[in-house]
Formats: sequence, structure tokens, C-alpha cells
Amino acid sequence: MNLNQYKNWYVRDDCHLYITKIKQYDKQSINLFAKGLKLFGDLLGDRPSSQFVSKYLKFAEVSKKEKKIIINEPARLFLALEILSSDLVDLNHMRETNEQKYHKFQNIIGEYLEGKNYKYFIKKYTKGYLSSELVIHYRNFKQWFGKYGFCGFYKLKLFFLTQVGEEFVNQSDDNEITNALFLNQIKKLQIWNPTYPGSRYKELRVLPYYLILQMLISLEDNYFTKEEYVLFITKMKSHHKDEIRKFVNLIKKHRKLSNQKKRAYIREINSLDRNLFPDSARTKWEENLDSSGKEIPAFCYSNLTAIRNTEHGRLTVQLNDIKTVKKEINHFEKNIKVYEIENQNDWIRHHGSLEGLSIEDIIDIYLREYGQEETKNKLLKVGITKEEIEKYLTDRLLESEVEEYYCLHIDKIDKNLSIIKNPYGRQYSTPIGIMDLLCIDNSTGEYVVIEFKRGATSDETVGQILRYMGWAYINLSTKSTRGVKGVIVHGMTSNRNRLDHAVIGLQSDNLISTFEHPFNNENRPTI
Repeated sequence: MNLNQYKNWYVRDDCHLYITKIKQYDKQSINLFAKGLKLFGDLLGDRPSSQFVSKYLKFAEVSKKEKKIIINEPARLFLALEILSSDLVDLNHMRETNEQKYHKFQNIIGEYLEGKNYKYFIKKYTKGYLSSELVIHYRNFKQWFGKYGFCGFYKLKLFFLTQVGEEFVNQSDDNEITNALFLNQIKKLQIWNPTYPGSRYKELRVLPYYLILQMLISLEDNYFTKEEYVLFITKMKSHHKDEIRKFVNLIKKHRKLSNQKKRAYIREINSLDRNLFPDSARTKWEENLDSSGKEIPAFCYSNLTAIRNTEHGRLTVQLNDIKTVKKEINHFEKNIKVYEIENQNDWIRHHGSLEGLSIEDIIDIYLREYGQEETKNKLLKVGITKEEIEKYLTDRLLESEVEEYYCLHIDKIDKNLSIIKNPYGRQYSTPIGIMDLLCIDNSTGEYVVIEFKRGATSDETVGQILRYMGWAYINLSTKSTRGVKGVIVHGMTSNRNRLDHAVIGLQSDNLISTFEHPFNNENRPTI
């Protein structure tokens, strides 16, 4: 592709390496987000602050009826006001550009600090104004947290922290640690993922942090300018060697142009864009230029790169440590895994896990979303061997058949059990994973979490089912459902020592029980 052909493609292509905008990507700004996440957790989390919850209940003028606060209009406004009154948002730009609005904001913050409640603000300022001008700060924080895998919202209402999110909150007083945690999330950031709106970016399969390093190591003199980023790098769609080679060649050709011809090239792109899309408020170049001011600092958020003003341009990205970058890129290219997870909460769990989801978790997600054959194809693309896939799928299919059998014959586990109906209790999705089966014990009114294992199981299953039971207790149990217990349904084994001791270690006969099924690959259940 030559530069003239590229110009015509550029204005017709709608994708770029979009990132959520914040004013600054620096240590202090990142730490303010950690403090904001702590506010979310103190109100909405599994271990909320009783003092903070009491403050909210007084603001909303409600009594707490459930174990966990859900997100609603009063909670959104409360968190927005907490964000603003805690100085987590820099209002200096507003003061410089709209002094009247700035003073109105200060009055609102002052009224909140005086103890004014939700009804007062709705009556004085209207829902429309509060939503568009104040609650937007809650929405911006929420969107940023989800984009980087720190937290999510189950069914849009129930808040959950990921493993990384918990560390981010716990270390919110330490700039260096929150900075390191954010760098780790930047490295794992993938475009596309389901936190991105609509289908605009869905064809992208890029981890921008590594793409930037790949381009820097491939370009002559190991640099690119802001202009080159906006024209070329932000339009890349994969890590494939042909894609890298194509864009390196385009940048080489562009660098041979005189400064006058470079400026003319941008004018031609804008002119062509306006002719083709006269109703668009901005051209692709203008949109990408605006976004680049946040994308470049985010994707270059490490000490391996530096952003400087140089003879090449006012904003130039350069490599600091070529030797280390080569090692990091070599490791990345040998282990590239770009996952196609459609469910937003599954993705946030993956992005927010300290070590990433296991291959078994990924395969389960793929099976649920794509079916068996498509799962095989997608897993081969990310470098999982055919033998690994076949072994896991064979085992997983037996587990699925065992699960299906007992869903049809739940009385064989316990005659008092019934599967919950709304939503259906099989493969019950939660922010911390997917329960195999969620039931009610009709004799006691308790929830019962059931986990199926195809064969022998280990003591690790006890930890897994306890997590699900804890989630159900916090988020589902009420006065009419007295509590939560668990059942581990497993295959036949001659060595149950670890599992039995783990269950006995709970020192409760009723909390978790085990049930041995008779099935294996030679004796499959009849459904």
C-alpha cells in the first residue's frame, strides 16, 4: 500500500486504539482513582464501611434492608458528591473556563458537606442537571475502573472488586504500589474487549502496550512522533508480522516527505474525509489527534519508553532500554494470547485477576459462548495445543453430561432440592465465576450451591465452593432464605483423603457435604 492508497483507506476506516479519557496518566492521578475505588468499595463492596454506609443511608433517607447496597440514583449521586468533595477530580480547568459553573459546583459541594440529603438536591437542582453535570463523574470513574479490570457490576447493580481491584484499594495510600498495579493492567489491556461500546472496535485484536514496543523496536532510530501515531499506529489492528511490516514501511515513506508535503498530506486527508462524510462533526484525523493525547501516555506507561520534545517533533516517543524491550517483546511474541470473551463480567474477571484466568476457565467461557467446534478454532489461534484442547474438552463434556443428568434428577442428590427458576440456576453466572447449579432446600429454605466434578476432586474444590457460597450469602440470602450450604458432586476415587479432611476442617456437618456419582468415560450418564 502506498501513501495515496493509505489516505483513501484511512478516512474510511472507523477504528483506532481508543482508550478512556482522563486528564492525566501519572502516578498522582492513578492514585486518585485508587482512592475513588475505595469509596465504591466502602459503600457497595462485600465488606463495606459501616460508617460510610450509615452516611449514605442518611443521605438517601432509607433504611438498609439487604446485606449489600445496590447501585441506584441516590447511590450514584452520593458517590459523585463523595468524589468531588474528596478532591479526586481537578476542577481548575472549570474555574478557568467557566467561573460561574465552578462556583455553582462549590456551592453544591458545600451543601453536601453540610448534610443536605438526596431529596434536597433533586428539588433544588433537578435530576437532569445532577445527572449531566455531577453524576457524570461517578460514571467516568465507573467506566475507567471497568476498562482496566478493577471492578464490575453484576446485572448492572451489584458491585464487585476483582483481585487486582482489592489490591488497588488496599494500597490506595501508596503511590508507588498503585502505579505498579496500573502498569500491570495496562500491559494486559486488550482492544477489543466487551467493555468497549458497540461494535466499532470489534475487529481489533491488539494489546496496545506491546504493539507500541513492537513498532518502536522495528522503526529506524526507535522513535515515532505524535503525528506518526495519529496517522499510522493508532490504525493498526493486530500484532501479525505482516501488519507490523506494512505500517513500518508506511512510516518510512512518510518520513521521506518534506515538512511541507507532510502538512499537505494531512490537509488532503481532512478534505477527503469532509467530502465523504459531510455530516460528521470531526474528521478521522481530528478525532484521532484529540484521543492521542491520552492514548500515548497510557500505552507508554512504563520506564521502557520516554515521551519528549525532540528535533523529530514536539511530542516524540523513544525507547529508553532497547535490550530490555527486546527481551520483553521476544517473550510476548512467543506467548501472544488474544482472547475473544464476549461477556463483560467474564472479561473483567480475566483482566482483573492477578495471574489471569486458567485455561480451564477460558475454555468454559468459550464453550458457553461459541460451542465446541468454534471453541477449538479460537483456542488454536491463541496457541493452545490440539492435544490440550482435546483432553480438556473430553473431560469437560463428561462433566457437562453429569451436570445435565442431575439437573433432570436433582432428587437423587437430595429429595428436598429444587433448582431455582428465575434466573435459572444451572450455570448461574456471578462476578466471581459461574456456579454449576444453584438450588433451594425446600425443607430449610436455604440456598444450596452444587459443584460438579467429572472424576476425583481435590481440596481446592472446597475453596471454590466456599467462594460461591459466600457470594450467595451476601447477595442472595434474605430473611426467607436462612443461609447457604454446598454440595460437591464428584466421581469415584480410592483416595478422598484431601477432600475429606478439607470438609472436616470446616468443623460443621451441615455446611458442605459430598456426593459420589458413578460415572466415567466408559460409563456415561443416560440423558
